[in-house]
Amino acid sequence: MDIPEKNSLESELLDKIEALEKDAATMAKAADNAISLIEQLERDNYANKALVDGYLESYSRVINEPCPKDEVHCGCVPYLRTRIAEFEKQVADLCPIADFPALITWQSEKQMFMENIAELEAKEWELETNLQARKVAEDMFTRRIAELEAALKDAGLALLNGRGRIVTTRIGTEL
Repeated sequence: MDIPEKNSLESELLDKIEALEKDAATMAKAADNAISLIEQLERDNYANKALVDGYLESYSRVINEPCPKDEVHCGCVPYLRTRIAEFEKQVADLCPIADFPALITWQSEKQMFMENIAELEAKEWELETNLQARKVAEDMFTRRIAELEAALKDAGLALLNGRGRIVTTRIGTEL
């Protein structure tokens, strides 16, 4: 009887050892999964910390940035600037300037017109200045011609222009 009891006890112990080994393997696998999860959470935490640090830096930069008296910056400025850049990229991707040369922004078009207006105003000023100078010269020459004609008349001479030649004659007689 001793032997069957021994075998039965031994078999029972072996079953318990086998169950404990399975439990240990399950726990080791769970520990490995827990370690992997912890490592993933640490990576996510590091990425989120970097993101939050970026937000805090942008917020500080925006809040400390001087702005016009009628404008107040808030923490959403970096986000809005990023969105504007994304939209501008989408527009550029949809309508590349090389494929669609007529596409220009309103501000650049306005700037172009303002530059053209400035150039035209400068040319207009130059033309008006030249015109005024010519009018002054014309008035001077007209007065001088009148003075010379009066002097010639006083001297009894007349200045005639015919066929591109200037001829001087004594009034009443030809020289």
